Parts: sequence; C-alpha cells; structure tokens
Amino acid sequence: MPDVTMCKGEDEGCPMASTCYRSPASGKEPDPTYQAWFIDPPFWRDWRNGNLSITCDEYWEVRKKGTSDGIQGNKDTEGTGG
Repeated sequence: MPDVTMCKGEDEGCPMASTCYRSPASGKEPDPTYQAWFIDPPFWRDWRNGNLSITCDEYWEVRKKGTSDGIQGNKDTEGTGG
C-alpha cells in the first residue's frame, strides 16, 4: 500500500508540482499497483488586490536527504556517526 495520496496537479498546471512529494514531477515514483490519487488537484489560485496566490493544503515539500531540516532526513547521513 502506498504511503501517500499522489496528485496529478502538474497536468493541471500546478506551479508547485516539481517540488511536491505528492507529485511524480518531483521524482516520487507512484506505486504501480495500489497508488491512490486525488480526483482533482487540491491547489487553487486566489486573486486578491491584483496579486495571485497559489495555495494547496496537501503540499508536501521535497527536501534532500541528509539536510538538517529535511523531512526525509536520515540520521546516518546527518553526522551522528551511525
């Protein structure tokens, strides 16, 4: 069973797809058998006072392994000597 619901927002023009863990555009590989997908991309565009804002409640930023603030950090690569 996949660990996360994925999104095809890249196909809908999501500007955050390349850095979102839920998007194949970021390099995350979908599970070939049981992958769950959002029916509609969960991002929206909001125009206020002439400014465009992109919001997504499901956005999960991809960070490199081993970084001190990385969500996918690995203790073995963070200088703990393990």
